[in-house]
Amino acid sequence: MNPSRKHPRGSSAFAQRGVTLVELMVALVLGLVVSGAALALFMTNKQVYTASENLDRLQEASRSAFELMARDVREADGNPCSNEIALVNGLKNNATYAWWSNWGTGLHGYTGADAFPLDIPFGTAAGERVAGTPAIELWTADSTDIRVTAAMGTMSDDLTVSDTTGSGIAANDILVICDPVHGTIFQATGVAANTIRHQASGTPGNIDATLPPNVYVPNAVISKLHPVRWYIGYNGRSDNDGNKLTSLYRVALTSGADDKPDPDEILEGVTGMTLQYHAQGSPDYVDTPADWKHVDAVLIGLNLASRDKVGTDKQTLKRDYEHVVAIRSRAP
Repeated sequence: MNPSRKHPRGSSAFAQRGVTLVELMVALVLGLVVSGAALALFMTNKQVYTASENLDRLQEASRSAFELMARDVREADGNPCSNEIALVNGLKNNATYAWWSNWGTGLHGYTGADAFPLDIPFGTAAGERVAGTPAIELWTADSTDIRVTAAMGTMSDDLTVSDTTGSGIAANDILVICDPVHGTIFQATGVAANTIRHQASGTPGNIDATLPPNVYVPNAVISKLHPVRWYIGYNGRSDNDGNKLTSLYRVALTSGADDKPDPDEILEGVTGMTLQYHAQGSPDYVDTPADWKHVDAVLIGLNLASRDKVGTDKQTLKRDYEHVVAIRSRAP
């Protein structure tokens, strides 16, 4: 055999040896560095996405809340006849039966120290009002297509009206009748196709069977009373740390005569609210106006918190928003 003959490629011990321990450790370290950088980039992107999502949710929540509240505030103290008429409240016990039964000034606010009368106390149970937060009550009349078709002979006569079929009006509903001069709040004690009764019965019931202050003639309008209440309440849920969560609530009388209509949770994550009122001719907004009849705009402030702790301080994102709503029936 020729001693100078070369070994076939790959057959030498050098060619067949593996990587050294040092090379392996260097490769592992480089791999860990690359993997760590990729993981850090992924986590950063995830954090940014979650924060953006929570911020978008806060902004969308504020828009929804202001839109819904603005609808009610804008229509406060309104009726389909005239802004100049004074409504006569014909309901019995209208000051003590239920908050919605006393139209009063068409708008009434509560400071954080003022409790609701009769129902929904300050507390921590689901639906109960958060202590120290203000609230607002609003009344308006939702127009229907029903009109008086024959003049009343006396104030105690039944109302002869256009067809009530499909109108949504039923016995026990709280209604408003008005013309350009007069207006009366009353409870319907009976509803037929072309007749609405208003006897001294029902709950809370009418004071008597009359519709003061005068008889109504053809084209007087029949509306449904639409009272609403907005407040901040506990929603019965807690976060991961055990803190009770709060939401924006709305209470509305939708049908019949319910002395305690159920509150509806409108929006979670609302932690606080401020309400200030502008009176006609005044330069400033105040917490409590001298006369609710002269309030023509409401400054609403909402405090919102995100669902997740995605802030730079590892806490929830918090944002404060404000919106001014003019009352249409009192606009100059």
